[in-house]
Amino acid sequence: MTERTWAHLDPRTKLTRKQVAELFLAQQGKCPLCGQKLQTKGHEPVEFNDEHMLPRWAGGSESLGNRALVCRPCAKKK
Repeated sequence: MTERTWAHLDPRTKLTRKQVAELFLAQQGKCPLCGQKLQTKGHEPVEFNDEHMLPRWAGGSESLGNRALVCRPCAKKK
């Protein structure tokens, strides 16, 4: 049986408001996984998570190009 080794990842970098706005515009206000509008659903805002598209444990970076605003139901599936 092979022994697992765990790599320590640097702490996740929190997005600034400007970066969130950039991602929102780049995604045309939609979840990239399901297409749900992130603006409002009825009269309530749709909650979303900042997600790494290629996970950090798999070599994904902290860059904005590897991040997306994903609606909570899709984020839970990940």
